[in-house]
Amino acid sequence: MSFEDIAENKQLQSKLRSNAFTLLGYFEKIFKDNCTGHKILIALDQLDENWLEGEIEEYSKVLINLVNVCRNIALDSGLSKNLKVVPFLRTDIYHSLKFNDKNKLFQDSAVIISWDSDSLDDMYFERIKKYAPDNLEIIETDKSANLFGFTFARQGTPVFKYITRRSFFRPRDVIVYFNKIRDCHVENTSGLYTSAELYDADREASASVYNELIDEWSNQFPKVGALLTVLQTIQVETFSYSDFSDKYDSEFPSASDGEKREHLAFLFDNSIIGQKKQGRWEYISSTPNLKMNIEKDFRTHHALKYRLHLIESRPNQSV
Repeated sequence: MSFEDIAENKQLQSKLRSNAFTLLGYFEKIFKDNCTGHKILIALDQLDENWLEGEIEEYSKVLINLVNVCRNIALDSGLSKNLKVVPFLRTDIYHSLKFNDKNKLFQDSAVIISWDSDSLDDMYFERIKKYAPDNLEIIETDKSANLFGFTFARQGTPVFKYITRRSFFRPRDVIVYFNKIRDCHVENTSGLYTSAELYDADREASASVYNELIDEWSNQFPKVGALLTVLQTIQVETFSYSDFSDKYDSEFPSASDGEKREHLAFLFDNSIIGQKKQGRWEYISSTPNLKMNIEKDFRTHHALKYRLHLIESRPNQSV
């Protein structure tokens, strides 16, 4: 039988539901009888592709069942010694699921994949070492800074940290930024990138981050484009809740105060905006335990500054 057959046949769907556990037991027996001499790892990725507006409630049930099946396999000694099933799931999606022992399972079994400036530097440096021309003198302690003819960017920021502060601490953000620098690069005697090329690439990288956000959320959260427009019409990087509220009401005239706060929380939870912590602007991507406080000022992530045509502040506005 095919999935198409099942989708079109209600009677067959009913039979499969009523016999699900019988079928599962049958498949487990086949595995145990035939696969004891093999080690099998199954990685389940792209589980967020069906996390779409209007389908989240139903798809949550699928994900909960999937997580529980993975747990049951791990607890079954007859299966786990030969079979490992690893689901890759976004943290925000996992935390939105509702099932027994969710927090216990997360604490006992989850491995959080996260990046910081140092680990991203290590990652990109491995690429440099692999593809560097033979005549490039590589200084191990400089890591990715080996590619640049200068040490510090604006405000005394180490050059690689300048790049990661304009990212959401994802490897692809860094790779795209370096690709944009390469596109801007003009051959010179040293062969190294210049500060002017770093700053020119900032504008192109900003457009790329914007497009990535639209691609990532347009199906799951269609209002993302309009919310980015709200930030653009504020015109400055740093803004108050009142500033946001005024521009939001123009873009979403029929929205309730509850929806407004939900949308602000969406921007905050996805590091599109952040707030100061201990005197420094931080975002969820860099500080996962950051909590939103509408009494304090917000700041649009610097990665979006050029694409949204933002200035640092209006005259007489503190930054």
